Amino acid sequence: ANTLASGRLSFLRDRRYLLLAYLAYHRDWVPRERLARLFWPAHERGDARLNVRQLLRRTRRLWWRPEIEASEHRQERWLRWSPRTDLAELERAVADHDHDAAIALFGGALLSGLTSESEPEFTSWVETERLQVHDLWREALLDHAHRLVSEGRHRRAARVLADVLRQDGFDEDVLRAYLTAETLAGRARRALAAYDAFARLLGAETGLAPAAPTQALVQRIRD
Repeated sequence: ANTLASGRLSFLRDRRYLLLAYLAYHRDWVPRERLARLFWPAHERGDARLNVRQLLRRTRRLWWRPEIEASEHRQERWLRWSPRTDLAELERAVADHDHDAAIALFGGALLSGLTSESEPEFTSWVETERLQVHDLWREALLDHAHRLVSEGRHRRAARVLADVLRQDGFDEDVLRAYLTAETLAGRARRALAAYDAFARLLGAETGLAPAAPTQALVQRIRD
């Protein structure tokens, strides 16, 4: 969603908004040729370029008039739209090691609700970038949790890891770190209850058992 002075505007599954989402994600100049391939991969080059021009015209006519910049450099035409985004703030928080802000800013899957089978190239791009954004956030919080454990702040580490698990409940690396933090915090029963819930869910969803390192860790906690 984009934030306007008058309030919050939800993006629709419409090529105008997909174009804006793509530009806002990059926050820099994007060649029109790339957009032509993204939205019309099966079209002739000239037809795809014409479609980009028409899409740009329609997008600029949205009632809230997004200020898309245009430029031409080295015989290539470029577009840019760089509003303030929560993604940019998330990346800044990770770079600054502001983990509380990073937890608050990560709202779930990137561009959730904007993908569709009718836009396969755009959907493929979103899925790739979605994994990268999640991994950036995950690694930052894992590093933070490990540092908290080393400082003896086990309960705080467990809370951070629980936030990561809420985004991906099947991440066993994070689960093991969480079980360890809870146990070091003197809450082994809580850790074992979390493991039992995970094992039941994993079995119901996939028919699989937890990985051997996870089972070994749990056995050590029980012992």
